[in-house]
Amino acid sequence: MREYRISKYDPVYRINGIYQRKEWTSIADVGSSFDGKILNMGDYLAVEQSYIHFLAFLADKSKAFPLRISDLEGGQEGSWKEGLMIEPGILPMIAADCLRENCWCRLLSDDFFIHFGYDYYVYVGCDLMYDEIKNIASRFGLFVEERPSPYHDGN
Repeated sequence: MREYRISKYDPVYRINGIYQRKEWTSIADVGSSFDGKILNMGDYLAVEQSYIHFLAFLADKSKAFPLRISDLEGGQEGSWKEGLMIEPGILPMIAADCLRENCWCRLLSDDFFIHFGYDYYVYVGCDLMYDEIKNIASRFGLFVEERPSPYHDGN
């Protein structure tokens, strides 16, 4: 399985592993100014939807469903359960909750995973080659870097 970090951050602005541009990293940044522009909820939601559509497309292409919720933290009581098996129609809802920092979890199947990270990074593990996943991500306005997830068991 190959592992990738997915983000809205263009790697061309990374020097020695450090991203050089000041950009929003969380839904909590809505209303703040970045590069002279106020981040509004509509702009935030457009990027969030790009991530969600990318993850749904990738999981479907990888024949990953059902995905199991693992290591669930937070969330509204009754919204998600540890071990719950989710199908394609549920992925957008739990992905939005994780991206909005309402909860955190890992989504797993035998040969696929999604791990939600800090600062609007998402890690995926799948069998797709770098060029293929890069092409898919670019369709959604996202970027891919070959990088292992820091959120495996025990991390």
